[in-house]
Amino acid sequence: MLRHKEIDTQLTLPANPSLGSPKNTLIVEITPDQVESTEVRAVFAIWQQHKGSRAMPSRDEVLPRPLGKLLRTISLVRVMPETNDYELRIVGDAHVQAYGTNSQGMTLSDITTASPEFVAALKYSYDLVCARRAPIGYRGIMGRDLSHARFDWFETLYLPLGVDGDVEFILNASVYQPRNGKWPD
Repeated sequence: MLRHKEIDTQLTLPANPSLGSPKNTLIVEITPDQVESTEVRAVFAIWQQHKGSRAMPSRDEVLPRPLGKLLRTISLVRVMPETNDYELRIVGDAHVQAYGTNSQGMTLSDITTASPEFVAALKYSYDLVCARRAPIGYRGIMGRDLSHARFDWFETLYLPLGVDGDVEFILNASVYQPRNGKWPD
């Protein structure tokens, strides 16, 4: 079962994830300063620039123009506190390739039956961003224990968006390394 693990955030994962999948999945929480991916760092820089001295920028400040060239690496989720759910509003091409499906317009509740463990982990991440009102990130190697995964390695950052300190949306920027070096058709 895929679970978030609180592991030493100083752990460094292999620089060349294409060497093959290990037996077990390993996911670590990282801070925005530990992000290595150029694309994810660029999204974070735009988020920081528009945030200024506030807890977070609004959705309108960062989308769509400032993130234009990076849209393929992002997803945008609307927070639905009245139903304790999240709606996938934007799903970039990188996410579609990584997961083999486009869930744009769906809620987490809609996709739970297709992948309950993954949705539980995703909801945990979204809930954590809402509770902390701050960015969180993960980096991981997908092991053979998750044989349905289409990627070996990923790095992701979840960024809160909202007004007056209330998280209304979560902006996610991710990069993925395809399993066996290329995406399936």
